[in-house]
Amino acid sequence: MWAYYNTSDGCSYVYNGKKWTLLAGTPQKIFDIQPVNLTVKMIELRNLKDDTVQTVDTLPIGFITGNTDIPYIPLTTVYLQWFLNSNYTVSSVAKDSTKVTITNTARNAHAVFDLSTHKCTFDNYDAFFQTSEVYHDAASVSKIDYMKITDVANIAGKPVVIDWSALDVGITLCKIDTDYALAIPLQTFNDLFLSPQQAFLIYNGTYLYPSSTLMSSQDLQNDYYTTGNKSRARNKVVADFCYNELCLNLDFNYGLKTIHGIDSFPDFNTYFACVGIRDDLMEY
Repeated sequence: MWAYYNTSDGCSYVYNGKKWTLLAGTPQKIFDIQPVNLTVKMIELRNLKDDTVQTVDTLPIGFITGNTDIPYIPLTTVYLQWFLNSNYTVSSVAKDSTKVTITNTARNAHAVFDLSTHKCTFDNYDAFFQTSEVYHDAASVSKIDYMKITDVANIAGKPVVIDWSALDVGITLCKIDTDYALAIPLQTFNDLFLSPQQAFLIYNGTYLYPSSTLMSSQDLQNDYYTTGNKSRARNKVVADFCYNELCLNLDFNYGLKTIHGIDSFPDFNTYFACVGIRDDLMEY
């Protein structure tokens, strides 16, 4: 009798003389990787300057051919450093790449995106985002108590796995001109990379805006709503993405599951279905 361990799906199989059968483990779904064409544009970042709303920078935002409703962040080293800092690098990508690694070179911490399994693994989540030489309790400097970042269990060295295999959020391999790169929707990039810094960027179809000043400035809010592109209605692609993205964000970031009795559900998708609001959230 022969047996072997499959490193692709994490399962063990045994041969009974006629066929291979599952011996142990749960087979992991393997996804085909189809690179998409991404057009990158420099989008103006609007903010308050001298008490007026002005363009203060431009940032690279990508759009998939045939779908301009969902903005993407093209994750090459050059582009990523526009949004984070010069400590972060991205591994080289080819058209047949299945894994892309982002490294915080100052901390030797990594985030590995496995496109074949739709998972991202942070080997040391806190170190990956660490900007100070001293670890501190985020709850002591900001009262954002619903965020997981305030959890005392979120200590240095703790690995974190993000799984979008059940609800696809569109993280994909893309082609930019003749080069290949990892592409992440702007909102997913906010949730995974900017929210640990308690920041995010929002896009109104015309301009980008930083979260911090938009929340506190009526002038900036007015600019966001009056300059936004309102010509397109929400469609199924956008509705599905928004729902899937919401579930991933809450599964990953929401820190009050126990208090609200949500930790009795395996994920927020199941929770929304059980409380009867999933269809409403997916309407378009």
